Amino acid sequence: MKILILMTSFNGLSQAVFESLIQKECHSIKLAFAGNDETLREDVCAFDPDLILCPFLKQRIPNDIWQKYLCIILHPGIKGDRGPSAIDWALMQSQPLWGMTALQADQEMDAGAIWASFEFETRLTTKASLYRDEVTQAAIQCVDQVIDQCFQQSYEPQPLDYSSPSIIGRLQPLMKQHDRAIDWQRDNALTIVRKINAADSFPGVRDNLFGIEVSLFNASVMETVTTREPKQLVAQSNGAIALSTIDGAIWIGHLKQVGDPYFKLPAAWVLKGHLSGALNFDLAANSAFDLMGFEELQYRREGDIGYLQFNFHNGAMGTQQCRRLLAAYQQVSLTDVKLIVLTGGREFWSNGIHLNHIEAAADPAAESWKNINAINDIVEAILTNQKQLTIAALGSNAGAGGVMMALACDHVVARKSVMMNPHYQSMGLYGSEYWTYSLPKRVGQSLAKALTTECLPIGAVRAQAINLIDAYLDSSYEKFEGRVAAHLAEWLDSLCFDTRLQNKKLDRAKDEAAKPLQQYRNEELKEMKQCFASAEYHEARQSFVFKRSCGRLPAHLRKVFGVELSQVKKLA
Repeated sequence: MKILILMTSFNGLSQAVFESLIQKECHSIKLAFAGNDETLREDVCAFDPDLILCPFLKQRIPNDIWQKYLCIILHPGIKGDRGPSAIDWALMQSQPLWGMTALQADQEMDAGAIWASFEFETRLTTKASLYRDEVTQAAIQCVDQVIDQCFQQSYEPQPLDYSSPSIIGRLQPLMKQHDRAIDWQRDNALTIVRKINAADSFPGVRDNLFGIEVSLFNASVMETVTTREPKQLVAQSNGAIALSTIDGAIWIGHLKQVGDPYFKLPAAWVLKGHLSGALNFDLAANSAFDLMGFEELQYRREGDIGYLQFNFHNGAMGTQQCRRLLAAYQQVSLTDVKLIVLTGGREFWSNGIHLNHIEAAADPAAESWKNINAINDIVEAILTNQKQLTIAALGSNAGAGGVMMALACDHVVARKSVMMNPHYQSMGLYGSEYWTYSLPKRVGQSLAKALTTECLPIGAVRAQAINLIDAYLDSSYEKFEGRVAAHLAEWLDSLCFDTRLQNKKLDRAKDEAAKPLQQYRNEELKEMKQCFASAEYHEARQSFVFKRSCGRLPAHLRKVFGVELSQVKKLA
């Protein structure tokens, strides 16, 4: 079947649908960007698809296209739900169940016949988190069902009929800031967190803090109870601030000052100069971990296994965050645990260096250099650890330097649904994190080149097939850590810890004799220094930070995929 994926951007959902279709190996796939109708018409005419799938589409499809071709819109709502703020309303109204619906494009937005629909339980989480996990998995189920039904000549989709008892959704308006507004004198902590969650990661909740108009993001309930008047600053920790509520307090991790040229940054950075009187819970004495504050780093031990979680917002790791993670890893390595499991965060495992922090620096090139060296120091510590085995447990997506940091570990396991983007070139970077050592060691030079130059995502199933990772586990996020523990027990049963550790030492010594790790680092950083001085990198970073679209499909995606198959797909 010839399938065209039409999208506004190649976001996580679009990538997941793309990956699901690639794995089936029975479809010819092409990507198209919904930016220019004439270009779109040319793409559609040239490809002549059997099916047009729209996993993330903000624009209307031209009438002459949906009238000629079967166009399926993936809408993040239950049957009957319509409107651009589907998940926002679901979270604001605390809906226990939500869903994904596959609709045929029609004259009215989201009003076409229903081809498939899947429901799921909601969580107390952000809109972005629900979208990346439950919504995405439901979308893949919808796509599978739609394709199956395309081969059934007698199949008739279900018309949208609000008199039907199975249609319980309704048309919802665009959620505006007055719908999201916080009433600090009436809303309790949980209500405020729900409001911010429903606007995270876009558009945030507008408010005025200390005379500054800001949008609020990345909120959680603070366990410490306070009796202060609402909306008072009570603490700060690792860039987050805590504000009092009528029944306690909440943490706010990030703010964006309203207007141009502002972008999202740690809350304490945005409010600098207003926080001198606040308690600071940054680090407990002699500990790298958060004991009372905003919990970016957490550690727990289960027998011989130490689990180190680094829950950095959106997976980005700034210079100071990298240094804190390195200190935490070194602290754990001084214990007698045998395995150190790096679990990343709930939303992302890691996406490498922090482009927003870099953009905010007085000298972005200098900060880029500090940041890449800081994450390199973590990777070096993992590669040279002679006492423990380090496990990368990817329960969520990873990109760029985050993928390469995982590959430095002695064993890499991921959830089946995880997507990885093991490349840098779309940001105008050569890359570091010792990738020129770790990546070819796993997949060979030829595949390493394909993965880093094609700039395409790869899912856990294909990643395991080419040895990019060691194993994938079919699991929900909540059960993943338990599945990892069971997997590691089997892994050590097949070859005991002492033997694996000895093999690691011998292998590292052999590799070091052939080419020292420092040489890999020096060569990578020589390339990166040139990148950090280039206009291409600074323009790409600013486009990313300020969410600027080029208005067309990026060059590395224009060739995908048609009848042309990448080497990665062939071998997988």
